[in-house]
Amino acid sequence: MSFEIITPASHEAWLEERKRFVTATEVASAYTTRTVANWERIRDTKTGVEHFQGNVYTRWGHEREPVLAQYAELFVNAALVLNTDPQQMVVRDGVSASPDAFTLDYEEGAEFKTTTVPIMDNPAYQKYLCQVQVALWITGAKRWHLIAEQHNDFVPGDITHEVIDPDTRLQAELVAVAEELSRFVFDGVRPDWMGGADSLDDALALEQLVTQLAAVQEQTAVLRQEETALKQQIGDLVGGSASDEVAGWKLTVSTTAPSLGFDSKAFKQDHAELWEQYRTRKVAGSRRVGIKRIKESA
Repeated sequence: MSFEIITPASHEAWLEERKRFVTATEVASAYTTRTVANWERIRDTKTGVEHFQGNVYTRWGHEREPVLAQYAELFVNAALVLNTDPQQMVVRDGVSASPDAFTLDYEEGAEFKTTTVPIMDNPAYQKYLCQVQVALWITGAKRWHLIAEQHNDFVPGDITHEVIDPDTRLQAELVAVAEELSRFVFDGVRPDWMGGADSLDDALALEQLVTQLAAVQEQTAVLRQEETALKQQIGDLVGGSASDEVAGWKLTVSTTAPSLGFDSKAFKQDHAELWEQYRTRKVAGSRRVGIKRIKESA
């Protein structure tokens, strides 16, 4: 086996062991939400600056694990055993996972989830898939099972089962993120994507400002579309021209006559010397700020 198995003596010992590594859950979160704020939260929780005490949903999920383990044994693979507290850990190259269930030869494993909506509609679904891929990479297992129980106000509902095979391309991306996250958490080394800000606080402030700008631009685009539609409706209603007072506003509608334009691009291409001769007016430089959504890799 290319991975290490750690069996802590107590839950407290498991918590201490967990602090030594970046976990599958943390790597999945860092991969699916690559923001300064999220990586800071992961680091602060890992180093004890912040403490996650759990909530009613995580407690419910923990309570349902034996039921889901029984389902896994009956309907998925009878060799799957529940990883009881203190949970066994598997570790490879500084990355750890604590599978909810596994076969003793680690050829297969299982992750249990509880959800209020169908699992594929859960906002965390992609993170769950990444968490499973990390576990597959650590153990070299043939397959993993994502077993999810939907509930309505903590009343148990249907259980679904999805078989997940290893995805080597995604695993390579997750391993790269794990390495970056480990350096960030344990060595204080910021990844390149955080930019060249002088400090982490500046990087976080920049991230927040860019996020706000993106939201404003999206709102502005919607408003511009509404403005164009309203102007079209007003023009259709009053005709080609108008100058009236309406509801306390001065309404002006006019229609410009057709005109000829000047193809400056073609002129520059056909008469480059003349273009340079008349390009004499200096325009003061100005700062431009633009943002563009980065396309995610397929």
